[in-house]
Amino acid sequence: MELSQVLALHRVSEHKFELSGLRTGSVRDQMLRAQLLVEALCDAKPPLISATQRLIVAGGGVAGAVAALTAAARGVRVDVIERSDNLFTTQLGVNTRWLDPTEFDWPHHHWEKGDIHWGGRAGPPLDYKAGRASDVAAIWSGVMNDLEANGPPASWRGGSVTVQKDDAAAFSFFERPNGVVVAKIPSLLGTLFGAAISCIGFSGERTTVGTFVGPLFWKNDDLDTLPKRLDPGASSEPLSVLISGGGDGAQQDFLRALTGMFGKRLFHALDVGTALKSLSKHLADILMAEDAGRRAHAWSTGRVVPKQDYLLWHTAYEDLAAEILNFWIKQGRIATLLSVLDRNVAATWLVGSEVPTFCYGLNRLLALLVGRLHQAQPPRRPPVIVTGFMLKSLQSVDGHACNASCYKRQHTALVHSVDDPTATDTLGPFDLVVVRHGVAQSPLFSAGAPIREQLVPMQPPG
Repeated sequence: MELSQVLALHRVSEHKFELSGLRTGSVRDQMLRAQLLVEALCDAKPPLISATQRLIVAGGGVAGAVAALTAAARGVRVDVIERSDNLFTTQLGVNTRWLDPTEFDWPHHHWEKGDIHWGGRAGPPLDYKAGRASDVAAIWSGVMNDLEANGPPASWRGGSVTVQKDDAAAFSFFERPNGVVVAKIPSLLGTLFGAAISCIGFSGERTTVGTFVGPLFWKNDDLDTLPKRLDPGASSEPLSVLISGGGDGAQQDFLRALTGMFGKRLFHALDVGTALKSLSKHLADILMAEDAGRRAHAWSTGRVVPKQDYLLWHTAYEDLAAEILNFWIKQGRIATLLSVLDRNVAATWLVGSEVPTFCYGLNRLLALLVGRLHQAQPPRRPPVIVTGFMLKSLQSVDGHACNASCYKRQHTALVHSVDDPTATDTLGPFDLVVVRHGVAQSPLFSAGAPIREQLVPMQPPG
């Protein structure tokens, strides 16, 4: 069989494909990967799935649902295995996270569209417009519930989606010459599937340091309303927050702790667009830095970290942030803009590397701008962006035993140099600690996707 690029990037074996365990994990990217992979399976020569060749999907999140719906619309019978009682459990019930399919494409012209179908092309079969995670997931759940209640539309020509509650990780997927069979699921014994796709997602979040367990990203939290929810008492000192991690989750929470906002809302609250109109030449520099940095990241190996490329990537944003701050100073805007940050909160962002590496440009720019704004107004205690040091341990100030509910109690942090683990320092105390050290990835198919670092299109090509 001739492999298209999409099949080759996700192919574990002839009939098994992995959508889990990949670096680009945004909801929009999950949707597009699932859609493009299923279309490639249908269009392969010979096709791997068709009206007579079923598809099995492990995982009932957004990627699994899009894969199933895309295949069913092409006349394929699809079985989805989901261990939770509901589909989309990651986003359901989480109203402190905002989902937007285009926001993090900034500075491209379509970044404010907030609709996955912004380009007018036939995108994924689930509608995706910007909104709170719980609201967006509720709409998706409604689509799947209607399908279950009313059956497949006639246009599917025999295609169908059946969801079964089971843990796909507990079963074995055996390759056969013409497909895949699944052991230990009674209702599917003896069924030959033309292809199996793993969409089980990430197995966990790294929010733990020793016995300390921080709040999960995909759970409701208090960061948007810190001064109201965590009262430092009679002290006039700002509420002190430590955010540890160099990725998008850490940057978002750094911004949320200091302003109660992030992304598009914060961009407009700070009126960044007005400054950028006078500095438009810098946007070309940003786009070139993004392209070079992402390519270097995608093509690097585990043994060789492209530090110089990361530095050039980040420096382009630092230069732009400095230019924007100078513009604000010349315009006499600093005092007005500081009102956006006036929450009596001081945050320390511990990056854990020389500079933030792979992250969205909008998060990177806003984090740099917010840090510079605070530092522009002494004697207020500014937030600190600490690079080149990693969080080693957390020590409770009052002697309590750390657990999953103590992150709102005071801790000091022991950090060590990235280059010299013996070079340690103590930071704090902090009134609240958030750990964002990435995700734990355990692909269902042990080999995982053959190429984990992939650049995903903004919308389906064609």
